[in-house]
Amino acid sequence: MELTNFGGSFFWGLYYNVADGFRLLGIALFLRRRLLWAALLFAASFTVHPVMALMGCAFAFGCLFVERRSAEPGRVVLATILFGIVAGTWWLLKFRTVEMSSGAIDAQTWVTMARAFSFHFFPVDYGTLTLYHDRHLLPLLCLVTLATFYLPRICADDGRCAAILAGMLVLAVLTVVGLLASVYVPLPALIKLGLPRASDMLILVALAVVVAGLVGDVQDSPLWSRALAGAMLLSPLVMKPGIPLLATLLLVVPRLRESLGGNRARVARLAPAVLCLGVLVLGISYWLAGIVKPQHFPAYVGSRMFWMIAAGAGVFVVVAVALDRKWPRIFEARRLSLVVLVLAVGVLSLHWVEHSGPEASDRKRGEDYLEAQLWANANTPGPALFMVDPTIYYGWRDFSSRSSFGNLREWLHTSWLYDSRAAQYAEGKKRFDELGIDIAPYLNDHPSINGFYKLSDEVRRRFYGMEPSRLLDLAKRYGVDYLVLSKSAVQRSYPFRKVFENDSFFVYELSLLPASSK
Repeated sequence: MELTNFGGSFFWGLYYNVADGFRLLGIALFLRRRLLWAALLFAASFTVHPVMALMGCAFAFGCLFVERRSAEPGRVVLATILFGIVAGTWWLLKFRTVEMSSGAIDAQTWVTMARAFSFHFFPVDYGTLTLYHDRHLLPLLCLVTLATFYLPRICADDGRCAAILAGMLVLAVLTVVGLLASVYVPLPALIKLGLPRASDMLILVALAVVVAGLVGDVQDSPLWSRALAGAMLLSPLVMKPGIPLLATLLLVVPRLRESLGGNRARVARLAPAVLCLGVLVLGISYWLAGIVKPQHFPAYVGSRMFWMIAAGAGVFVVVAVALDRKWPRIFEARRLSLVVLVLAVGVLSLHWVEHSGPEASDRKRGEDYLEAQLWANANTPGPALFMVDPTIYYGWRDFSSRSSFGNLREWLHTSWLYDSRAAQYAEGKKRFDELGIDIAPYLNDHPSINGFYKLSDEVRRRFYGMEPSRLLDLAKRYGVDYLVLSKSAVQRSYPFRKVFENDSFFVYELSLLPASSK
């Protein structure tokens, strides 16, 4: 449900996870008022991924603003200085020569190219709020609604409750500002900040609150809400998206009077009611505007599997309560519910992991690509330059330790996206132009990312349609030594010496064979 499409369906094992781990530990220690340790962990996260770290800091800032009277000023100042020293030193060392704004590249050119190639910076343009609102916006709003409802129930301290709500509000405001900026303020420096990624941090904070609240409901609440809470806990593992709107409203609305009539802080009492109304109005507006289609229904009413689990949970709750009443010393309903919930999460998590990774054919292709890289590492000179299929966008250098001529995304996007140097942009454009493609029509598609997909198909067609003489000409002018091709896309025979082959790839040395051996 993350709005900028960074959320992965499986563990990435990349720097994102490291930065995320540091900032989550930082937030945990911040909430325990261990400010110096929190600052150090936020700084460690900053040295891995500055934007992710700053989102964690933004949440902490919101909390601290509310709790400023109870905070020790000396420790706050010392923690801020500690963070500034570590983060500032790293920034100066790493970004002394990097132009973080558009640099020498015209701002309009930067925005136009980035819009067509980025999967993250322009979420409104990609349909996050419209065509794909069921995957992102609606479940996110439902999660935040549940978080505001459960927060006062799991947090007895009104001050701490208000502080967490303030931190979440800061993240929500950053998200909205980032979404608006991506549409109305086409400034590269602002877009690169990726402010909509605050939704990622918001999800993590809200999720912790919601899980705690739902587990509490499973153990002690009216029978109907126990079953629904259990199904909601399992929903992300059985349907995509999880957290359906109808189930959210059924959990919250019947108990709103209880929340509104309590003696807690006004904001804590009103927030869930306001959000329930807002999400309901949003859903109705989407329906009236004709945006809601049949494929969106599970996000609104839940999937068949969700309601089957809810029904099963309802039967279990009735049986557990009956056993508790008859044999209370043997079957304690609260403990039995928790045990069964943990087992259900474990089983469904294993099922989710098994079915969320790449397909077998993709894994096979990846293994073959790895094999080609390892061969290159062991059998070619260190300075060798490889021309790899330019529609394979990641991976060649990882294990081969050999340079690449580049690919479409590197030429026109990643090589100059952050380090915005005109020379890098010009070189990438020059290499792309070798394919003889007019890029203009592909930059005006909508959603713009569709233009990238179409361009990728055309690049693949042009590359595999190149005459051998054309490839030799490129090799001579750019110093390319080897050619890496996907077997499934090869359309001709090549008069080059084949030096490697497996089920998915050919590797050719870019020199003509003697006439007798062709």
